[in-house]
Amino acid sequence: MPALHRTLDLRVPVDDIPLYHVPTAIRPRSWRHSLPLALTSSRILASMRDAPGLLRVSIYARPWRGEFLTLSTWYDEDSMRAWMPTEPHRTAMASLRRWADAGAFLSAPYEALDSPVDWDDVAQRLSEARAARSG
Repeated sequence: MPALHRTLDLRVPVDDIPLYHVPTAIRPRSWRHSLPLALTSSRILASMRDAPGLLRVSIYARPWRGEFLTLSTWYDEDSMRAWMPTEPHRTAMASLRRWADAGAFLSAPYEALDSPVDWDDVAQRLSEARAARSG
């Protein structure tokens, strides 16, 4: 079964300014939590269309393997942090402990980004960040 992939690209021209890229990984506790997580991810993606400072967000999911990756690109960290407590993201984060194990959520900002998204690179960076955090 192929991976599920959705991208919201606001196509805003950006010339030579540093951007804030935030990859995340969420691993559900079990396959039963994959569907609620996928549905919630779709609602969050739809709500991000009007998020000030957002340039692009992509979701890459393989729910049958318990793998959900996201990559959002913002003008700056302040824009991302201002969006975080908005709905439906706030409610989803409050529910995350029911769906995912502690430590299953990881965020590792970085500066370089190729287009289109190289999901293998995103997964590798998150894996390295997880290893650094636990070791």
